Amino acid sequence: MGPLPDVRTAETWRAFGTRLRQWRRRAGLTQAQVGARVGYDHTAISKLEHGTRKTPLPLARRLDDLLTAGGDLLDACEAAEAEGPDGTGEGGGGVRPAAATARTGPLPGEPAGGALLSMLPPDTVLPMSLPTYGLVCPVHGRDG
Repeated sequence: MGPLPDVRTAETWRAFGTRLRQWRRRAGLTQAQVGARVGYDHTAISKLEHGTRKTPLPLARRLDDLLTAGGDLLDACEAAEAEGPDGTGEGGGGVRPAAATARTGPLPGEPAGGALLSMLPPDTVLPMSLPTYGLVCPVHGRDG
């Protein structure tokens, strides 16, 4: 059995997932539709809804905006991050340093008019491209 803070952390991510599912259903969208609009596969949305995958804050902001949750999803994500694996609010150490180069093109599912950048923390630098791992995006081909 793991330490109690890990159990609390798992519970808060499940709570986030429950809220995400409620807001998605309220919006009348499928997991695939939500995934396509935020640039994730439907299986990733399923994992978020089941609480088996942590949600990055920028994604929580995009989901909150897409589903017009009025900050509910963002609050739930921040609460789960605050738990952290050791209860210190460090959020599980999943933060990676930003890439050195900024992207210029839109992300899949990005709101029109460059609204994504307004959802990100100040001075956020996004990579020009993601690693390919030898895979081709079924939606965007080699450009995706």
